[in-house]
Amino acid sequence: MRKKTRFHYFFLLSAIFVLHACRYSDISELLSPMNDTTKLWPAYDTENHLFGYIDANGEIKIEGQFLSASTFSCGTARVQLPDQSYGYIDKQGLLLTSGLLTAEQHYENLAAATTATQVGYINQQGRWCIVLTNNTTTFSPSNFSPDKTALLTPISKGDFLFIDKTGKTILALSKEKADFADNFKESLARFRKNSLYGYINVSGEVAIPAKYQFADDFHHGFAMVKTTDYATFINKRGELIGATFDNAKAFSNEMLAPVCKNQKWGYADTLGNVRINFSYDYAYPFYEHMAVVSLNKKFGAIDKNGTIIIPIAYDGIQGCFHNGLILTYTVSSDSAIFSYLNTDNTIVYQWKQKRNSVSSAIAPSSHFILSLDE
Repeated sequence: MRKKTRFHYFFLLSAIFVLHACRYSDISELLSPMNDTTKLWPAYDTENHLFGYIDANGEIKIEGQFLSASTFSCGTARVQLPDQSYGYIDKQGLLLTSGLLTAEQHYENLAAATTATQVGYINQQGRWCIVLTNNTTTFSPSNFSPDKTALLTPISKGDFLFIDKTGKTILALSKEKADFADNFKESLARFRKNSLYGYINVSGEVAIPAKYQFADDFHHGFAMVKTTDYATFINKRGELIGATFDNAKAFSNEMLAPVCKNQKWGYADTLGNVRINFSYDYAYPFYEHMAVVSLNKKFGAIDKNGTIIIPIAYDGIQGCFHNGLILTYTVSSDSAIFSYLNTDNTIVYQWKQKRNSVSSAIAPSSHFILSLDE
C-alpha cells in the first residue's frame, strides 16, 4: 500500500480532469436514486502523471493510468484511456470495456455509448445490451432516467423516440408536434413547440400546454418555468406555487431551490417562502445537505440553515459534495492548486498544476472538464 501523501506538487504540461458531480442546468443525474456510494474519488496520481482514484483518507487505491476519470456511478466509472478511447472500470480498477468513441456514466445500470459502427447501451459488466443502429448518425441517445426510459433524439430527420430498458420504443413524438423533447422525469417530459415549452405524459398527450419561455424537468413534484416576466414553479397540474422570482433552479432533496431577485441568489421552499436570504451572486442546488454558492467571484458551500461550511474563498469548486468530499481549486499566475475537502473543511488530498490558463467554466457540472494548457 502506497503511503498517504497529504500534499503533492507537480508541474503538468497538459491534462484534462473530468469530475462527475452535479449538472445544475439539468440535475436529473444528481437526484437519481442510482447515485453511487463507492468511496473512491478521481484524482491526479503524481507518481504516474495520469489520473487514478483515491479513498477517503487520500490514499491512492487505483494507480494513475487514465487521461481522464469520472466518479463512480452504479459501480462503474468512465475513464479515458491512453489511446484516447473511452471505457469503464469497476471499483478494483478492472477494465470492463474499451474502444468507445463516446461514453456516458451509468444510470439505471445502463450507459449510452458509441463506437465507430454502432450506438446503444452498455451494462455494468461492460457488455452491449441494447444496440440501436449500425449508423451512429441516426440518433443521439440520452441516459436512462429514474422513470426507466431513455430518449433517442434524431440527428436530422425522424421522430423523437422514447425507449424502455429492453430497447423497445414506447412512444414516438413527431417533429410536427415538437422541435425539442427531453426524457421523462416523474412521468412528464418537457417539449418545445414554436419556441414555447410544455409537458407531455407517457401516452404522448399534452399534460401542460406549451406556454412558457423555458421549462425545466420535474423534481420532487415541482418544475421551474419562466415567462417573459418572471421565473416560478409549477406542480404536475400546471398550477403556480404563488411566488415569482427573476430566476430560479430546480428543487433538490432538501426541498429548497435556488432563487434570484435583483441579481442576488438565495433559497426558497415549495411554498415560495424564502428560507435563505438573497445574499449570493449565484447559488446551486443542495446535495448531501450542502450547496455551493458564489460571492465576489469566489466559491464556497453552505448548509440548509445558511451556515458557511466551506469558506467562500476558492476560485472554483468542481461539482458539489460527493460521498462527503468536495473538490476546490485556487489559481495564481502560473499554477492551480486542487484540494479535496471533507465536511470539516479538512484537506484530504491536494495537488498543484502548472498552467497558462484555466478553463473559465468553473460552475459545478455533471461531467466537468478542466483543461490546463502550457
